[in-house]
Amino acid sequence: MESETNHDDSDRPTKTLRSSRPDLKVILGSSNSNEKNECIQWYHSQTLASKSKYIDAMLSTPMKEKDDLTISFPDITIGVWERMMLFLDSPIVARQMKARDASELAVFYDKYEFDEGRKLCEVVIIEYMKLTNRMEKKNTLDLDFIIELVDVTHRANMEEAFKVSMGYIWEKLRSSDIRYGRLMFTEENLKKLSPLLKYSVNNRGRIWGPYGIQFTENNLITGSSGWDGKDDLVHFDDEQFAKVHIARSQKQAETLLRQCISHIELSGTSVADGGYECEVDICWDEYAPPHGDRRECTWNGQLVNFVVKYWTDDDFAGWAIVRKYCTGLDEDGNPDWDTEVELKCWTVPYSQNHKWPPRRGWVPADQLARGDPKIEYILHEKIV
Repeated sequence: MESETNHDDSDRPTKTLRSSRPDLKVILGSSNSNEKNECIQWYHSQTLASKSKYIDAMLSTPMKEKDDLTISFPDITIGVWERMMLFLDSPIVARQMKARDASELAVFYDKYEFDEGRKLCEVVIIEYMKLTNRMEKKNTLDLDFIIELVDVTHRANMEEAFKVSMGYIWEKLRSSDIRYGRLMFTEENLKKLSPLLKYSVNNRGRIWGPYGIQFTENNLITGSSGWDGKDDLVHFDDEQFAKVHIARSQKQAETLLRQCISHIELSGTSVADGGYECEVDICWDEYAPPHGDRRECTWNGQLVNFVVKYWTDDDFAGWAIVRKYCTGLDEDGNPDWDTEVELKCWTVPYSQNHKWPPRRGWVPADQLARGDPKIEYILHEKIV
């Protein structure tokens, strides 16, 4: 589609031998033509109207008597507009659209009725969600982006994409999987999801699983923990719902932990393998080798030992396999524990709500971390 970007009407492109003079002025970025951040592009009105029902309707409405037609899009920047037009004009570029592009453009395509653009975004988002569902065991899940996509599909009226993405969220909320189950959601995640969950419960016809499995009211709202999510959504506001969901899920997990698990066995690291016990019987956020088992090794030139603990000291919150060492010695030449340093070796993404170390899902947090860590829960003898 031929267009020109200008900041002044005097720079309007002129008629050429092969084309007529563009007759539609598109103002981007500001509804006030006096503002410096506006950008003007010229188009042939019939060409642009064929792409947008909104523009077609605007051009069909009698405007002020003037030689030129003008349409403003104050909420669309020049960069966003150019990407919108590029995906519409070039089939090659359209095939290269990513889910991130779709998340940023879909709402504008829908708002201004660029139907082909909205349909393209919907196809891309559906494929992304299906791929995520197939590959989540191998890849690290981008939960924040998935929640963003669910919101976009709802706001952009993408019926099929909303069914697939919302169905995926419900599956995870009902799942007790260690890595990608109900405990992976933070309070902030659930506050954002709460309005969408409420909408989906009230419009169950729009909810459809990734594999075409339609959720009924019962299996939609009741997970294996047995609590009724629908009642929580009705009785609590968004913030309260987030807290209640996490608290109930954690309580179920903690009950199992206290009643059944004696200690844990770590394997697959080649350096930190072995049994780990709770440091304090009433505190379940750190596991260390049994008393007398130092389990030391050399890591990056330092003599270290290991613990499995809940980490909150930087921008990561969740479970980590941690190496500990002292950087100084006391007067007797022994390690000075006042100089002790702790560094993450492996972590489990989205484990911030887990009351116990996840069995799998460990990823390196240090360039020297190798192997595929796994944890086994060792039950009390009376249970075995």
